[in-house]
Formats: sequence, structure tokens, C-alpha cells
Amino acid sequence: MKNDRVIIVVIAVIAVVTAVWAVRLNGSYVILENKKIELEDKLSQALKDKDFIGAQLSDLEKKLNAQAEENNILAQQLEEAKNTIKEFQQEILRLTESRNKIENQLNSLMESKAGDERSAQAELINPPVPALPTTPTTIQETNSPAPENLMPLIQ
Repeated sequence: MKNDRVIIVVIAVIAVVTAVWAVRLNGSYVILENKKIELEDKLSQALKDKDFIGAQLSDLEKKLNAQAEENNILAQQLEEAKNTIKEFQQEILRLTESRNKIENQLNSLMESKAGDERSAQAELINPPVPALPTTPTTIQETNSPAPENLMPLIQ
């Protein structure tokens, strides 16, 4: 009987230890189950965020490609504008040289006309004296009467 009691006590102790162990194990299981649910929720949210970020990344890549294309177009237009400006600068230089040449010609012409006008004015102020015949026979050959004030010189 004593053995039976010891066996009963051992079985009772084992049952109590097993029950305590089961309660602790159940508590750990509940904690682990809650952590599992929390981690699954976090994973689900991370997957949603990944999809959202993936969509944003795709949109950003499209925008980046569009801006790169626009940048290339603008770079080409800028290069064309630079070339056009160079052509205009060359044309401006050519036209400036041409204008300077024409101005010089015009100034020369105006100086020439001014000189001609001064000569014409000088002739009006001081008319040229007609050449007098040096010999009396020349006066007679011209059949024009000699002016009276020149008669003493002719004789």
C-alpha cells in the first residue's frame, strides 16, 4: 500500500506538473499565435506597400523617361537655336561690313559732289575769263568784234 500511495503521489505530481506545463504551454501558444497574427498583418501590409511602391516606381520611371525625352528634344532645339544665332551673327557682321562699305562710298560721293558744288559756286563767283586771242589775226578770223577795252591790247 505504501507503494500504491507513492505511485499515486507520483502520478498526482506528474499530473500537476503536466497541468502546469500545459497551462504554460497554452499561454506560450496563445502568445505565439498572437505574434503570428501580428506578423501576418505586418507582412500583408508590407506586401500592399510593396505593390503601392511598385506602382509609384513604375509611374516615376514613366515620368523620368518622358522628361528624358523632353530633355533630348530641348537639347536639340537649343543646339538649333545656337546654330541659328551663329548664322545671324555672321549675317550681322556681313551686313555691317556692307553698310560700312556703302557709307564710305556715299561719303566719297558726297565729298565729290560737295567739291563739284564748291567748284560750281566758285565759277559763279569768279567766272572764267575767256581766253583772249594772242594775235590780231585770230580775232579777225573769228569774225567777232573785239571788246572796246581790249582794243589797246590788240593794237
